[in-house]
Amino acid sequence: MLDKLKALTRQLNPVQRALEATQGLPSLTPVAAMEFIAGWLPQQQNLLEQPTRMQEALWGLDPLCRERLAAAASELMRGQLTRLRLQLYANAAQPYVQALYRAYLPCVQQYKLSLVQKPHEQFPPHAGFLFWGTRRLVMEFITTRQAQQTQWRELYAAIPAILGEKLPASALPAARLALAQFCLVSSGLAAELEVRQVDIVDRLVGMLAPFVSFSQQPRSGIQYWLDIHQPHPPALVDLGKLPPPSNGLIYIQFERVLDELLSLETLIAQQAQLPTKLNFDGNLHRTEVLVTLRQLRDKWMGKVATRRHERKLMDKFVFLALDLPAIRRKVAGFEQAGTRTINLGIERARMEDISQSGIGLRVPAEAWAKVGLAVGIQVEGNPRWVVGVVRRLVNTQTASELHMGVEILSLTPQSIRLVEEARLTVWEQTNAGGALDNVFGVWIPPSVHSHEQAMLLLEKPEVVIGKSYGMYYHGHKGMVRIKDQVEVGDNFYRYTVDVVEALSASVEKAQELDF
Repeated sequence: MLDKLKALTRQLNPVQRALEATQGLPSLTPVAAMEFIAGWLPQQQNLLEQPTRMQEALWGLDPLCRERLAAAASELMRGQLTRLRLQLYANAAQPYVQALYRAYLPCVQQYKLSLVQKPHEQFPPHAGFLFWGTRRLVMEFITTRQAQQTQWRELYAAIPAILGEKLPASALPAARLALAQFCLVSSGLAAELEVRQVDIVDRLVGMLAPFVSFSQQPRSGIQYWLDIHQPHPPALVDLGKLPPPSNGLIYIQFERVLDELLSLETLIAQQAQLPTKLNFDGNLHRTEVLVTLRQLRDKWMGKVATRRHERKLMDKFVFLALDLPAIRRKVAGFEQAGTRTINLGIERARMEDISQSGIGLRVPAEAWAKVGLAVGIQVEGNPRWVVGVVRRLVNTQTASELHMGVEILSLTPQSIRLVEEARLTVWEQTNAGGALDNVFGVWIPPSVHSHEQAMLLLEKPEVVIGKSYGMYYHGHKGMVRIKDQVEVGDNFYRYTVDVVEALSASVEKAQELDF
């Protein structure tokens, strides 16, 4: 009898009937599940006439919807990110995210009206509304590189109930976190971020959101402001020119966020691996995360990335040395034609453009193409090798190719070996066993390309900050002191150094990047 009553209750409850239609979603592929929800949810809004019923249905459905979107994004990040794969993902994800956002919107509006009478003790929609509003912003940015369609005041309508603590105590923490994530994403997306980096930003803000705080008055440090009555994204506060007073003005403090971001960068560099919470699916590379961390920090601090030099179109073939040993061999001229190592770690690519700070290449869409990769570059027919770091990868119309942007560090790099200061005076007597203590790397002499700072590229972090080392190359010798580790790349560690004892022939004479 009890079972019959339960069955009858399910039949009479429209929310239960609606949710029963979604029971098969876990067995569907992420894309198929998203396509189903995108078509099914608008129909249910007509059936579940009252926003409170729709909110009850969303409360039960939301965790599965988030999981399906995360699974689809993880699949996208797993392989080479071609235009076709991105388009297929966007075709499924955009209407899906839009449907969920639109389903939550009347629930938030109804909740605001109900506060005049009494607040709902169940199913407050604010956390879900801001979550899908943030996803909607991310999807728009991925597909259009801007956020012109975002309805800011529509999203801001959820803020007063959250910061005014008008929600049930059990729902308030999740809503505040969702608001913090929305503020971080909307102020952190920048035009230079690639699609993979946008996903990394999305993951990072989930870790950083607990460190965001809100106030009605400006404080010291990096902070943003928004006005819930104005249709504009959060903006960086200029303490010398505060926004006009308003009863909808809110300040968002970023100081602790930036501190945590720096701590995370240091942790990743020291441990040489990514936190599981960030790289939960194993799809991220350490270097692209570190690059994204720096870009995100610069964006939040108001540092605008601008092109330093004009591009000049080129059409030449180049050779690329893809690892530090290969770069060392090439810049030192160790090899001779016919030896077994001459083509080891070498790829061929086409140069498309050049500026005084870098070059643009068209390369095969292969696994070695990564942001943060140190490369040696030689134009076909030119004996000179230069050294740079991959800073940008962009999809082309052809799925088999990528556009690669390389920042040039030096036009006259040198293959060097370091030895500890204590061994300097007996260097020539070092035996074969002692030679294992050598540290091999690439010397970047001071130049306009290195911002007049001498640097070293090493394959491993084998030096000590503050320590002095003897340095040898091509019969020249000198001494350098390690200042700081300034970058952890995909295949290198970059250190700034001070020249303690003068190095002969160490200053770049060539200042023009011209092939």
